[in-house]
Amino acid sequence: MKTVVVAMIAIAGSASADIDRSNYTIYTATASDIGGTVDGSLQSSIAGPVYSNMTGDDVGFFSTSSGAGDADGNPQVVNFDDYTSIATGGGLMDEFRFIGGVDVAGGVLFFDFFDSSSTFVDGFGVALSQAGNFIWTIDITNDDVAFAESGFLQMLADDDGSFGPAAVGTWFLTADAATIGNNGASAGFSGPGGEPLHHTFEIVAIPAPASAALLGLGGLAAVRRRR
Repeated sequence: MKTVVVAMIAIAGSASADIDRSNYTIYTATASDIGGTVDGSLQSSIAGPVYSNMTGDDVGFFSTSSGAGDADGNPQVVNFDDYTSIATGGGLMDEFRFIGGVDVAGGVLFFDFFDSSSTFVDGFGVALSQAGNFIWTIDITNDDVAFAESGFLQMLADDDGSFGPAAVGTWFLTADAATIGNNGASAGFSGPGGEPLHHTFEIVAIPAPASAALLGLGGLAAVRRRR
């Protein structure tokens, strides 16, 4: 790793602190070694990736939470990034992947999804089985986590140990363009050559996402888990 990037203020502002994450489903995840550049051969085998930016982890830059538990009951922001998927109208997730990790086995990360106007859409948590940075694959078994067609994703770490051991979270950055969808603006960082950097993650929609998209986000809000 060459550089640690400290978390920025989230695009959602103070609204992020108002989310009740005690109702989030806390999933488990499968780890794969990073092993240099992540290529298409490691993409999800499940049909339906609608956004993917999982290449170029060898840039060696990542975002991290501060790690100092502040006992406020809220997780610490690791960072956020924008995305534009190919799922017209949004959809429901079947699988989610990212590159990063936690510093302690059992540490919990949260992922909050917002639409392009920074309005909260949905979210979930994941307890990671081992410390360190890996390619993590989360099977959204309930198929009830909604995402907007385009918007923002925020990662947070359970620094106070409210859901597991107190943890520091990391989230890798890449200089590559998204392979599916569009990663839009830079996450606010630049690589050594001045290239814009983006966070690594992939959204896989449930089969036949077009039928869910017909509902629009209002309909999705009715069928997803109530907060």
